[in-house]
Amino acid sequence: MKKIATMALTAALVLSMTGCISLTAAKEVEKDSDPELANTEGEIPPVVSDLSEKALLGDCSFEYPVTWEITVDSEDQISATASFNKATACLQKDPADGVTSSDLPQVAEGVANGTYGNGDLSNVRNCTIDGIDAIKFDHTATIGGNEYAVTTIALVKDDVLYSLMAGYCDESQKTIVEDILASFRVTVTEAGAGNISDDGMAEPAPEPEPEPEPAPEPKAEEPKTTVSQDNALRTAKDYLSIMAFSHEGLVDQLEYEGFSNEDAVWAADNCGADWMEQAEKSAESYLDLMGFSRSELIDQLVYEGFTQEQAAHGADSVGL
Repeated sequence: MKKIATMALTAALVLSMTGCISLTAAKEVEKDSDPELANTEGEIPPVVSDLSEKALLGDCSFEYPVTWEITVDSEDQISATASFNKATACLQKDPADGVTSSDLPQVAEGVANGTYGNGDLSNVRNCTIDGIDAIKFDHTATIGGNEYAVTTIALVKDDVLYSLMAGYCDESQKTIVEDILASFRVTVTEAGAGNISDDGMAEPAPEPEPEPEPAPEPKAEEPKTTVSQDNALRTAKDYLSIMAFSHEGLVDQLEYEGFSNEDAVWAADNCGADWMEQAEKSAESYLDLMGFSRSELIDQLVYEGFTQEQAAHGADSVGL
């Protein structure tokens, strides 16, 4: 016969109302038979009231009004209570001791048959909270001469049994209690998150350290030129300021001046000349001296070192 440990859930609710800070011992229930459950599936509905505060315990949390008093009853229980005990909510956790979501009906059975239970299991229904299977059931508890309407939600996460119990004895608190139940959430905690401070309110997770901006990549240094390259470039620009040259013609002229082929080519490549424009100027100069047919002018420009395309462009520029 398998036994599982269940929390004295309604007793914990009583403790939250009376201000007791100790935990009631867990009650064991034998699994003689499964209770009949209403298979009403569905997610917990969204919160509709302005619940401005949050209480966290382990991996679960609930929200409550700022006017309620929050109490950390122990490391395993946290409560929020309205003025004059008109309503209360209590979040509790216990080791699951092998309990799985399929065993949750026994948790309800333990509450229903406990000291403060009413033995009614007809309203137990299944639900999910943030994708985790849970059960939700209603019961009553008579405390201090007042009868409280209580709703309990229970679930298992990471071998821990969590329950949120919320109840009211004043009808004016019914809506806010329903909204507190709707705010029950499973929180994925990170390092430094989900702690409870001395006043029972959740401490905010620390702000992440800003990532350092990547260091700018060092600019590649421009290759240094040699003295002979600098002189070849200056000579090339001087010639281009006087007359038109093709790239090949300029290299030949620089070599004639004594520069090496390597320096002459480098200077022609880096002098910034527009060789199409140089072909135009050269074609105009030839026509100033004598008459040319189109083919003769093109041949002359090719002879001067211009490409066929550049030579044809030069002829076009003078109307041939």
